[in-house]
Amino acid sequence: MTVDVVISNLYSLVGTLLLTGSQSAFSIQTLDKSYGYFLAILGSIFMLVTFYRLNSMTFFLFNVFWLLISIYGLMRLLENNKSRIKPIFQQFKTSQITHFFLLFLVLVALIANIFGNDNWASIAAVSIFVVSYTACSYGVISQSKYICLSVLANLASLQHFILIQNYVASVQVFIVVFIASYGMFSNLSSSKVK
Repeated sequence: MTVDVVISNLYSLVGTLLLTGSQSAFSIQTLDKSYGYFLAILGSIFMLVTFYRLNSMTFFLFNVFWLLISIYGLMRLLENNKSRIKPIFQQFKTSQITHFFLLFLVLVALIANIFGNDNWASIAAVSIFVVSYTACSYGVISQSKYICLSVLANLASLQHFILIQNYVASVQVFIVVFIASYGMFSNLSSSKVK
């Protein structure tokens, strides 16, 4: 067994324990479902790392789905005041959680690019695209924030496109960044005039 497999199995052990705890919180009716969602979020993150390291894209995508549903479930419970742990999170709103998550993804993309890990950079970039587009569509973030995040995500994905020799997508990154930058500066100029 290689060191990589051992490390992956350690991540899997932690993720499995957290997901088992999550299932217990849902099965035992006296426990708050928010704990179940919270444990599912943590467990899914560990399982994402596991299946990424083991190159199992099917289960990686399954855990992405599981993670997103768990985040949605936790936010829905907290916003509908159906959770006993609400006082712990009452200062957090959906927009604040979304902003925090986007900041986390931007940091992952930056760190991955600095260390030359194009796989993690591209995963973070795609995640930034999906989360920011969804958040902008639902009015959680402004269009100008979406444009800024789109520029960052495009730049974060550039290294991956070059390494896989997708030069058309690489050129598209420059075009999109140019157009988005022009739009941002135009909006700044027009807001200063007003």
